[in-house]
Amino acid sequence: LHLRQILASEAQKAGKYDIVATEMGDIGNLSSDEKSKREADYHHAYALYQEKKLNEALPLFKDLAQVKDTPDSWAIQSQHLALDILSQQKNYKEILLQARSWTLDPRFNQWIAKDPRTAGDLNDMKKIAQNAEFEGAVAEGNTVHALEVFKDYCDRNLETPKSRENTRVLSFKLKKEDVFIAMLKKLGRKDELITEFEVSGQFGEA
Repeated sequence: LHLRQILASEAQKAGKYDIVATEMGDIGNLSSDEKSKREADYHHAYALYQEKKLNEALPLFKDLAQVKDTPDSWAIQSQHLALDILSQQKNYKEILLQARSWTLDPRFNQWIAKDPRTAGDLNDMKKIAQNAEFEGAVAEGNTVHALEVFKDYCDRNLETPKSRENTRVLSFKLKKEDVFIAMLKKLGRKDELITEFEVSGQFGEA
């Protein structure tokens, strides 16, 4: 184990991440205690990540990101790197699921409060989940579900001004007149609002 650690360390200094991955993988398999194994598994996954072998690194990061009690540094870093890989792949559905595996955990706020040093990293996961849901809706195209996401974000003043404009455009395309009119009011587009009222026969409102 000691010799493998020395070899992995020297390989890392030389940027030979293929060797680092091999040695850290073996170290992880040979380690007798959980703490040492997690550290080795993280460095194994990170070396694969550096080698751009993202499909091999992702399941290792996901496994390390599973929290039994309180997340350690390997779990937090692995969670962020798993999210980074999924982001590179533009897999918004999986980003949302991975982020929510933490943010929807009933212990999440306790984790934030427990260690101020990691609070920022944990709070970032909420932003990542939010962005993934929004971008996933954009990728869906002209669907009712996408409109529901945009409108919800608009109502909560999230991802503005894009959420407002997307709600306006998509509600028009899907002929959701009540939503379209509500958005014109919110955006203060009086001329368009008058026209819409006239077209729909609401002359009193116009």
